[in-house]
Amino acid sequence: MKYVTEDARTGGPSQIKTEYQYLEGAAWHYDDNDLAEPQYRTWSEWRGYGRVRTIKGDPGQPQSVSEKLYLRGMDGDTMPAGTPPRDVWVTDGDGGRVEDVDQLAGFIRENLLYSGGQVVSASINDPHLIETANDGKDRASIVLAKANATRSRQPDGTWRRTRTTTAFNETGLPLKVESEGDTAVAGDEVCTQTTYARNETKWMLTYAASVRTIAKPCAAWPGTENDMVTDVQAIYDSNSNSGDAPSRGVVTKTLRWIGAAQYQAVAATEVDLYGRTTKSTDVDGGTTTIKYTPDTGNPHTVTTTNRKGWVTRSVLDTARGAALTEFGIHGERADLEYDALGRLLKVWVPGRSKEGRQTATTEYSYEYRRDAPSIVTTKSLKENETYTTSYSLLDGMLRPRQSQTPTRDGGRILTDAFYDSRGNAHVTNSAYYNTEAPSTTLFGAFDNAVPNQTVIEFDDLGRPLESIFRKMNVEQWRTKTRYSGDITFTTPPQGDTATAVIKNALGVIVERRDYKERSADGTYGANAAFDATKYAYDVKGKLSTVTDVQGNKWEYKYDKLGRPSWKSDPDTGATTFEYDDLDQLVSTTDARGRNIVHEYDDLGRKKAMSEEIQGGARTKLAEWVFDTKRAELPTSATRYVNGNAFTQQVDEYDELNRPTFTSTVIPPSEGKLAGTYTYRAQYSAVAGLVLAEDMPAAGGLPTETIRHNYNEFDQPDETFGLDRYASEHQYSPYGETPIEQVTLGDIVLATDPQTGRTEARAVTATWVHDNEFTRTELTIDTDGSAGSATATIEATDWHPFWVADLDAWVVAAEVKAGSWLRTSSGTWVQVTAVRKYTNHTLAHDLTVDGIHSYHVLAAATPLLVHNCGQTGKEVAEDFRENANNGQGVASRRNIAVAQHDIDGQTGQLIGVSGTYSHPGSVSMPATPRQFNTSARPHDSEVKIFETYAATLSPNSKGTINLYSEREVCDSCSKLIDQFKQTFPNVTVNVTWG
Repeated sequence: MKYVTEDARTGGPSQIKTEYQYLEGAAWHYDDNDLAEPQYRTWSEWRGYGRVRTIKGDPGQPQSVSEKLYLRGMDGDTMPAGTPPRDVWVTDGDGGRVEDVDQLAGFIRENLLYSGGQVVSASINDPHLIETANDGKDRASIVLAKANATRSRQPDGTWRRTRTTTAFNETGLPLKVESEGDTAVAGDEVCTQTTYARNETKWMLTYAASVRTIAKPCAAWPGTENDMVTDVQAIYDSNSNSGDAPSRGVVTKTLRWIGAAQYQAVAATEVDLYGRTTKSTDVDGGTTTIKYTPDTGNPHTVTTTNRKGWVTRSVLDTARGAALTEFGIHGERADLEYDALGRLLKVWVPGRSKEGRQTATTEYSYEYRRDAPSIVTTKSLKENETYTTSYSLLDGMLRPRQSQTPTRDGGRILTDAFYDSRGNAHVTNSAYYNTEAPSTTLFGAFDNAVPNQTVIEFDDLGRPLESIFRKMNVEQWRTKTRYSGDITFTTPPQGDTATAVIKNALGVIVERRDYKERSADGTYGANAAFDATKYAYDVKGKLSTVTDVQGNKWEYKYDKLGRPSWKSDPDTGATTFEYDDLDQLVSTTDARGRNIVHEYDDLGRKKAMSEEIQGGARTKLAEWVFDTKRAELPTSATRYVNGNAFTQQVDEYDELNRPTFTSTVIPPSEGKLAGTYTYRAQYSAVAGLVLAEDMPAAGGLPTETIRHNYNEFDQPDETFGLDRYASEHQYSPYGETPIEQVTLGDIVLATDPQTGRTEARAVTATWVHDNEFTRTELTIDTDGSAGSATATIEATDWHPFWVADLDAWVVAAEVKAGSWLRTSSGTWVQVTAVRKYTNHTLAHDLTVDGIHSYHVLAAATPLLVHNCGQTGKEVAEDFRENANNGQGVASRRNIAVAQHDIDGQTGQLIGVSGTYSHPGSVSMPATPRQFNTSARPHDSEVKIFETYAATLSPNSKGTINLYSEREVCDSCSKLIDQFKQTFPNVTVNVTWG
């Protein structure tokens, strides 16, 4: 056989091509068939080729090349009369020789990998024969590899070598395995010894009784206690000792070494006559029992009872053993249905009744096709009792080829995977939109219609070289990976740091380098400047130290069972860790001597965390309660601050284990905020959507029920309560929300441009501008030198963008042509044109919590923008620190900040509680409106809203976003309610500190 082509056929033009080259000529052995008379025998026994090279991939693409060196058993072969038998030795690529005896025919002596035409790695096996029979003429032997030596080429042309040696018993089972690690390095040797529990009468010879590993060469066996890595023993069939002869071969007890000559039973098992587990006991004495009904034959029911007495039950298909019905500890039921091939067809989750003839929650169907991609269809039940149907298309090798899921507008979202001629996933199309409905027909998209495509180019060893992200067939950025021996270089897109990772002969990272300059070709020479972080390991292979470029060290130690027992941090000092017999962390002691104790319940759930003080007394820090409202489920979580308990609890679950009533309990120490705040949730009958949420009265606001309506795809459509908060929610085909639909509290992706960290953040304020004002339109180059593609983005003049070349935020009105803006991926795009204009339009802005920045789209390019100015919280923090010519504001004073966009004017007011008027803050107007509330006239919020009331007209229109440092102010909330009634066209959003 010279060529093999594996053709996917039904998934597009995807073939895996393999070529075989046969080297060193063919070998024919003299016929040793005893049934043939000698005069009819000749050299007719085929023994194959000495070397076989395998080339995978198309010739026009990188090809993977490997090679095997075979032994063919030609030594001692009969030669023509008068000629001595053959004397054949085989030489490997490292110069080693082995006699090619008859029993070794077909043994792989050497494996080689090529790159660029030269061998880059190889492994050599030393053969070992164990004779099992000998009649004086013929011998029968077990053929094993007693040693394996590897070598890998280093950048300087030398080889890094490892070696593993195995000693066998007379039946060919390994007794000792010695890993020398890097043969040029001392101290990384490991020896593993295995003993067996044997019952020779029953020919039970392969049952391991003990497996012990030490971090020493086998010559140092048994080593010291400090050399021990692991020692595990198995006891069979309820015997007394691990070496006792088995009768059935069922492990009934497992022990582990815990120090000195002590062993701990970590698991004990009882079995029935079929060897099935009927009872298991852990190291703490906790038991789990399993009952099979009937006791004999194939069971139709399996009942499991855990250590707390909770019972689950599975009803099985007696033919296959697959679960047909599952019952939870509360009797909740799930049903499953299969086809004749054992494939899952339907699932009814708890709450859906198969017996009651309700439709299944999920349905699957399978269609194998020879002339088109095979199909897996998934139908997911929606609240309206109809299904969302999606398709997974598989190619002829049953690899994922395409997925199609429906969108609300009747179109579809597709994904694709394409494979190269070696079977690597070469091109991946992430979600893209098409107007047609999902179908079982393979859809072919042009690359210039796909907004997010990843192309991976591989080298001849199958390793990624280039990972290229393309948008509409235009490259946006790429990550380069290069290899040099045991060093892997990674050059990410512009804006991130190029790195190198160095591994030792065992494949463990020993150094990481962060380069100070980027290389265009992705490789870095010895003179390239970098900061190095180095990693060292103990003799057992566990991380022992991490050292950074300044010489700071993080150190780690472990107990006899390999669990972290001590660590030292250059900032926090040393911390020790202690564990119980179940390997649960029970105590940590930091460098200050602060001892934190952890407690667990019978199921291993953490139930308390305390600080142990002098005399053994404990101060509780946190507490968790389970099972009191509903078994298996959490009841409450409490944290303690100076002995005061802050609790989040579940007051009631429904029959489907969903919380229906929850409460937050604030202790009396918090003054007016103290109390119990109870929430209620109601769920839909089919899909479990949240239909309504009851909110408690707080801060002067009444109890309110927030209700949610959903569209036909079970996406939120309307939210309303005492007021309508969101209506006719619009979605993009990808399920994304446009900015005009974002509301207070929604989560958006936000980025800190200086650290590059992107994370989810809450929207703390929304701004709607319905005025005539000046706007700025920025045109950006989206494909750089690759083409002429551009996109535009419009912004209010005051909206900040991150300008990379200035390393600063710049408002849109001051962004210049030629500036570079940051995208969400960390790359940069250039502004090619700026246009300013004035019109009357509806504009939307956001304020995002914390890191104050988020992304907006210019076509499909996400640009990094900032909140509209500082947030109220930021202004308050700055004012407290810098007011009064740097003297600041006394801590007893509350600061409130109101930022507004009213009647086309934007600005902010700062209020400070008290009678003193701080420069830059507002005072009570000379003729205040004096809203009828219990708020004090010198409260910061009162000053602000009285100032607004003195300047606004009843027809004023706009938005006020108020931030106040205090937790909550009931009287202020009443003031704000009256303000809203007086100025109904002004929206007020409030955030309490």
